[in-house]
Amino acid sequence: MKASALLIKLFVAVLAVLFLFSTAAAQNQENTLFPENPHATVSQTIGNTVVSIYYGRPAIRGRKMFGQLIPFNKVWPMGVEANEATMIAFSDDVLIEGEKLKAGKYSLYTIPREDKWTLIFTNVPTQWGTYNYDSAKDALRVKVEAKKGIHIEQMMFYFTDVTSSSATVVFHWGETKVPFTVEV
Repeated sequence: MKASALLIKLFVAVLAVLFLFSTAAAQNQENTLFPENPHATVSQTIGNTVVSIYYGRPAIRGRKMFGQLIPFNKVWPMGVEANEATMIAFSDDVLIEGEKLKAGKYSLYTIPREDKWTLIFTNVPTQWGTYNYDSAKDALRVKVEAKKGIHIEQMMFYFTDVTSSSATVVFHWGETKVPFTVEV
């Protein structure tokens, strides 16, 4: 009887350990489905207008991005080609680099070049990569200068020079910075 009770206790202990390992493995798998591309959101109020950007943050991981992995002169969804495009939303009408853009949500694409980039605000706010990108649905295209900055491993957007009537939105990845002005 003692031997069978001991075997039962041993069996229960083994099951508990297996359960703990399987739970830890499942949590680890869940946390690493997209470890190189976590999602991020950044928002800024300019006057009474809220500007929000929803995007993935892929890491460079030693790769050469622009001009190689991400070719120059080709439409790119400012993130990872196989994932959801970056979305930008404006609560009110704005000016982007002096050009009018109505309040709403847009997918943010670009055509990267070594010095000047074309920013594309397209009327389809939720798209995957460039698979269904259609330039006929563009709301606005503006050209901006790319600049050199400190190395940033994971892609990010941030706001600088914020006033009650304008701000600069900066796309920054690797040593590439692409700023553009939003006025309200």
